[in-house]
Amino acid sequence: MTAGAVCDTPSLTMDWSATFLAAAGVSADADYPLDGISLLPLMQDQSWMPERDLAWRMKHREQKALIRGDWKYLQIEGIEYLFHIGNDPRERANLRDREPRKLAELRSAWEHWNQDLPPIPEEAKVSLVFTKADLPQASF
Repeated sequence: MTAGAVCDTPSLTMDWSATFLAAAGVSADADYPLDGISLLPLMQDQSWMPERDLAWRMKHREQKALIRGDWKYLQIEGIEYLFHIGNDPRERANLRDREPRKLAELRSAWEHWNQDLPPIPEEAKVSLVFTKADLPQASF
């Protein structure tokens, strides 16, 4: 990767540990497998794009999200959103009613990813401040 290069390959902070370990030539402890992947191949070939889902959850507003390719599933306080982030990077057009199969597919993928995770601790806190009015196309 050249200095000053910009990359739009999606990644999560959990990829950092895997990348740092790979850069150091160190393997992760087998008893504590990493959730992320090494991004070193991306630094050698900017066209490299791992095929994987990116999923996360937050206690704040009961947020759930999954990105698969150009599609993003998002749920906030039980309200579902579906965006085609390739065509709509600002996530303004909620396609949940136009693409019910894609919505069901991504919801199911998120639920499958989440099923083996421990619950979010009750004491977990996030200091983000936004209101329901800030949510796009919310129907309250």
